[in-house]
Amino acid sequence: MMLCPDMVRPNMARTKEFRAGGSFFDNFGGVLKELVARLGSAAATGQMRILGRSAARTGLIARGMAIIALGSLSNSLGSRLKTVLGRGGSRARPHPAVSLPEAFPAVDLAVADPIADILDAPAFQPCTEFFAANEAIERALVSPVTQALLFTLVRNIRPEHVIEIGTYKASTTEAICRALYANNRGIVHTVDPYGAGMVFDNLRKWPAVLRHHVCFYPTDSMDFYDLARHEGIRAGLVFVDGNHDYEFALFDIESAARLIRPGGFIIIDNVSQAGPYFAARDFLRNHPRWHECGHCIDNYRPEFPFDPHRTTIINTDACALRSPTNYFVGDRPTTRGQQIVTAGKIDGISLAVAEPATGTLYLQCVVRVFGTPPTEATIENTVTMSGTHGATRVPLQWKFDPKDVQFARTAELWLGWQGDQELELAEEPNLF
Repeated sequence: MMLCPDMVRPNMARTKEFRAGGSFFDNFGGVLKELVARLGSAAATGQMRILGRSAARTGLIARGMAIIALGSLSNSLGSRLKTVLGRGGSRARPHPAVSLPEAFPAVDLAVADPIADILDAPAFQPCTEFFAANEAIERALVSPVTQALLFTLVRNIRPEHVIEIGTYKASTTEAICRALYANNRGIVHTVDPYGAGMVFDNLRKWPAVLRHHVCFYPTDSMDFYDLARHEGIRAGLVFVDGNHDYEFALFDIESAARLIRPGGFIIIDNVSQAGPYFAARDFLRNHPRWHECGHCIDNYRPEFPFDPHRTTIINTDACALRSPTNYFVGDRPTTRGQQIVTAGKIDGISLAVAEPATGTLYLQCVVRVFGTPPTEATIENTVTMSGTHGATRVPLQWKFDPKDVQFARTAELWLGWQGDQELELAEEPNLF
C-alpha cells in the first residue's frame, strides 16, 4: 500500500488530504476490506501484494491519508474506491510558507567525491544551522549535519526520485522534501512498516506544497523494492536507515544499487554499528566499480571492530557510497532484476555499448508466467563482439502461448562477459 499525500504519479490516482470524519472512513474501510478479500484471485501485481500485506499489518483503514493504485482493479471496485477517495480534502487547514536554508553548497558532481567539497564549503555551516534550529529535528534520529548533507545532495542532484528506507517520524523525510520543493521537482519514496499512524500525524501538519513531494509506503523494504522495480523508479539518492541487522542492511544496499541512477549516492546511517558497517564494506568488496566518498570503509582497523567514531563525515554516523557512471558487465553474470512483460513475444535485447568491446557476451533470460500453475523457462544466447560500439541489438527470442497473455509475466535478464576488459554500457539493457 502506498500513501501519497497531495501528489500525482504516473499510473496513480490523484490524492487529497483526509481528516477524521466517520462517513468517509466507513466507506473507505468497506471498500478496502472488499479489495483485500479479492486479492487472492486478482492479478499478482506489486501494488496489490503490498496492499494486502500492509492492510493486515498496520490496520490503516480507520485513520490518516490514503491512496491506492487503481490500475489493476476491476472497473466496479476501482470506481467505487475512486468515488470514496474523491470526497473530502476541502477542509485542509492553511499552512505557513515553506522555509528554506538561505544558502547551500553548489558543487561539481563530476568529481569523484563531491561530499568532501560539500562539507568544506562555507555555505554548509549555515545550512546545518537551519536544520539544527528547525523544530523537526526534535523528531529526528539523525544529526542536523546528516539532514543538511541530504538536503544539499538533493539540491545538487535534482533527482526525480529519492528513496528513504526508515521513516520514523518523517523528520528527515521533511528535510529531503524541502530540497525537492526548492528544486520544484521530485518525489521521496519513504518506507517504514511500523508506526504508520505516527507518520500520518506528522505529515498532516506539513504545508501541502511539501506533501506534494512525498509518497509513504507502510510496508517493509522487500515489498517496496519489488514494487519500485516494476514501476521503473530510478533514484538519484537512497538513504538507508532501516533494520540495522547485517543481513537486512546488506539487502537494502544491494536492492538500492539496482535502482540507483549512474553516478547516484547511497547514504548509509548507523555505521558505528557492525551490521550496517560490514554490510557496506562487503557490498564494496563485491562491487569494485562502486566507491566510497570518504574513508570510513577502507580505514577499517581490526583492533577496533566496534569503533563508534569510524565515520569520516564528521558529526554524523553515516557513510556515502557512489555508483559508477555507467553499467559494467564482467565474468560474473549480473542482472537488474525481473522486468514486466506486456507483449506477446520477446525478440531480443538492446544494448548501448559505451566503449568499443571485443569479447564474448553470454545471455540468459528467465521467463515466468504467473498462471495456475506458474511456469518458468529459460532462453540463452552467446554473441561474439569485435570492436562493437554504440546501439546494438542481440537476438533472444521467445513467444508466449496465447493462453498465457492474460497472466502477469516477467523476464529476468542475466548477462556475463569474457573479454580483455569489462563490457561498459551507457544504459541498462532492455528487452524488445
